[in-house]
This record gives sequence, C-alpha cells and structure tokens, in this order.
Amino acid sequence: PKVASKKVKQLLIQNGFLMIGNESHGISKTLLPLISHKITIPRLGSAESLNAAMATGIICDNVFRRT
Repeated sequence: PKVASKKVKQLLIQNGFLMIGNESHGISKTLLPLISHKITIPRLGSAESLNAAMATGIICDNVFRRT
C-alpha cells in the first residue's frame, strides 16, 4: 500500500510508535500494513543509506525538539 511520506524536519508524532527497518532490507513485508507514515531523512553526499542506529538518533532528536 502507498504510505504518506514526511521529511524528518516536518515530523510531529502525537501517538503511536516508531518502526526502524534493517539497513539492507528495510521493514519486513509482514509489518508494512501497520505503517501509516514513512519518514525520510535528507542525505548529503553519495552514501547509499544511513545506519539504522544513526537514523533512529536523528529521528528521536527531531521528535524531542518539538515536544
């Protein structure tokens, strides 16, 4: 299913949970139906992806700055 996508700087979480996918395979197909929003983190440079722990830190930082 198509999921709404938001940039991490636009993120405002009121309730729910954060699901972080595997660096190489993402979130499993069985869990995809549980997702209502997808978060994107802008990247600079040529890196293919962020480490899952690094991405989690960036997301949490943005969430807690707004609460």
